[in-house]
Amino acid sequence: MTTGGISKDLLLKIAKERIIYSWDHLPIIFTEGKGCLLKDIDGKEYIDCTAQAWCLNVGHSHPRIIRAAEQQLRKLAHCFSLYFEHVPKLELAEKLINITAPNLDKVLFSVTGSEAVEGAMQLAMRYR
Repeated sequence: MTTGGISKDLLLKIAKERIIYSWDHLPIIFTEGKGCLLKDIDGKEYIDCTAQAWCLNVGHSHPRIIRAAEQQLRKLAHCFSLYFEHVPKLELAEKLINITAPNLDKVLFSVTGSEAVEGAMQLAMRYR
């Protein structure tokens, strides 16, 4: 089976020659996912026990997520919120504050774990 006219062997060769890995890598090329299942280039199905680094906890191709993403993409695909605000971010901040402890009334959105840890450290220094 091929994807885009490129064979699995050629794709694996490209990966080996062009990508630097910091851990062992399996010769599996995923092409699609639905729910908790992933399908590779050969049509073999796997149960996704990692939720793809924990960011797909509702599974792949979930209809509600696709619908919500499509609706948002039709309005605003991206807004650099370091300088600007946008409605979905502010709505999420309110929702998070409403479901956490009463004395937690601010939210820090971060892109990486390192950024989140740095924010926590700055918070601890500020209120020590």
